[in-house]
Parts: sequence; structure tokens; C-alpha cells
Amino acid sequence: FVVVDDVWNRDRTKWLELRDLLRGGSQGSKIIVTTRDQVVASIMGSSEPYNLEGLSHKECLSLFVKWAFKEGQETQSQRKLMEIGEEIVRKCKGVPLAVRTLGSMLYMKSDEREWVFVRDNSLWSDK
Repeated sequence: FVVVDDVWNRDRTKWLELRDLLRGGSQGSKIIVTTRDQVVASIMGSSEPYNLEGLSHKECLSLFVKWAFKEGQETQSQRKLMEIGEEIVRKCKGVPLAVRTLGSMLYMKSDEREWVFVRDNSLWSDK
């Protein structure tokens, strides 16, 4: 297997060149390409795209807690951070990599302002 993850390049010529290079692999080899861009998926051709659903809010929240908080230490301030964390998780829209990355970034940070900064950051805007 070869996995090409998070592809955004729409240049068909480059993909045809790569495909030609990969055709020299062992018989039965598989190439898996992940993308959120339907145009890129159609350029890949060869098989029907498989659309993945995001994680549920509950699953995302569980993942976030695992990465953002030290296990077994619940404090009063952590409860307030958890409220902010729930809003952050909601903005991740079920994408586990986003949840894990933000949880890791906030790990052991007890300053509420840092959490609010992440929650309110303009990077969340859909524009």
C-alpha cells in the first residue's frame, strides 16, 4: 500500500506523471489518496470516491479530553476550561486531526485566556 494523505493539488498532469511512476510497483499494489476536494478525487479516477463522515460530537469530546487534560486530575478551573473546550470541539466539525492537534496544543495550559484565544481565533471563519 501507498497512502498519499491530504492532497490538494489539482494539476492533472502531475498526477498522471506520478501514476505512471507508481505503475512499476508490484502487481496487486494499492494506492490510497485522501482529500477533501471533490475535484482532486475525480482527477484520481480509477474507483468511486469513498466519503468519510466525521466523528460524533461525543467521540470528538472524548478525544479532546484525552489530549487536553492530564488523566485523573479534575479541578474547578478545569470545568470552566471544559466548557470552552466543548465549543472548540464543536468548531472542529468532527475532524479528528483538528481535535487532537488543538487538544495537544492546550495540554496542561490552565490559563483560560489561552483557551478563549483558540476558541475565538479568526482561523475558524468560513470566509
